[in-house]
Amino acid sequence: MIIMTTIIVTKDNEMLSDSMMCSGDYIDSTNIEKIANINGYLVGAAGRYSSCLAFKEWFYSLTETVQAAEKHPMANIVTPEEVKDDNFTALVLDPEGTLWLYETGHSAFEIDKPYAIGTGSVYALSALDCDVDGETAMKVAIKRDVYSGGDIQKI
Repeated sequence: MIIMTTIIVTKDNEMLSDSMMCSGDYIDSTNIEKIANINGYLVGAAGRYSSCLAFKEWFYSLTETVQAAEKHPMANIVTPEEVKDDNFTALVLDPEGTLWLYETGHSAFEIDKPYAIGTGSVYALSALDCDVDGETAMKVAIKRDVYSGGDIQKI
């Protein structure tokens, strides 16, 4: 299953998503959680559902590993394996407000806010460029993108 979606990070450090999941041309569910707060980091992912779940698990393990290493600097702590999938993108907003874009799961780079990923990203970014709030931008994406829908989630 592929999560065809819209994930938004606003200039005010909010993360929003739709909640619909599709397989091909039909809707599987309209109540999928696509964004999460993982140890103070806001994380949202788009792509294969299994890759999105694996990325969130990897990111949780990574933050736990980093925290353990900070508490026990002499310990030999092994970092988790990276998620690698050519059909995968994630946004991570760190506690300091820096936004990171992960592509294929293993490479990340800093990007400017606001930003959006997924099939509805063009609609959301266009709305955000007109200085609307995140919820309005998500409503625009849901209205125009056939693969975004359901309730709006916000963290």
